[in-house]
Amino acid sequence: MKCCTPLLFAALVLFHVSDLCADTVISVTGPQAGGFGFGMNTTGSVAASWIQSSAFTGVSIDAVLVANSTATIGTAYLTNQIGPGATVANQIASAPFTFPTGSPADTNLFSGLILPAATYYLVLTTASNGFWEFTNSETVTTAPGTSFNSDYFSTSNNAYPPASNFNSGDAGFLFSVTGTASVPEPSTLALLLISGGTLAGITLRRRA
Repeated sequence: MKCCTPLLFAALVLFHVSDLCADTVISVTGPQAGGFGFGMNTTGSVAASWIQSSAFTGVSIDAVLVANSTATIGTAYLTNQIGPGATVANQIASAPFTFPTGSPADTNLFSGLILPAATYYLVLTTASNGFWEFTNSETVTTAPGTSFNSDYFSTSNNAYPPASNFNSGDAGFLFSVTGTASVPEPSTLALLLISGGTLAGITLRRRA
């Protein structure tokens, strides 16, 4: 049985590293509690948080939302801090979205994000009445190195909603974050290639 040459081994390592990906960064799923979910309006915002120890690219963030009136517009914020002291400098992204009506539905809030290792907070707010669906029996699925942090709710809105006073809890908000795990930096890949080439040269000299 022939063994792989060092150069082939290095190539296989590179292939394996470049193929590392995680479709799910984090998701919270489970049977919906029924009725409308956790409400948000001018008097309060809601949030969910997770911690990544790895970077991901092409990240999309969705949440299961509903409103009881058409054309209810909300705003989603993604930040690395919430509560008093949080500012726009802590904001990674912000975008408006439209709540689905009638039945709760998965709603895309962000897409195409690049998220390095950090703690993230997804904050949702609206000037009308909107609801974030939750479950009483949650299943949390995470990529390696990612963990659920907490759910949050505020009882009053700051002019900048992520800076509101938030209380943490286990609301079981339904949401998902998907993306692709980042490959090593080019310098790391180059080092692997150089190492493979060096090993191949040593092997050839020994055979000579």
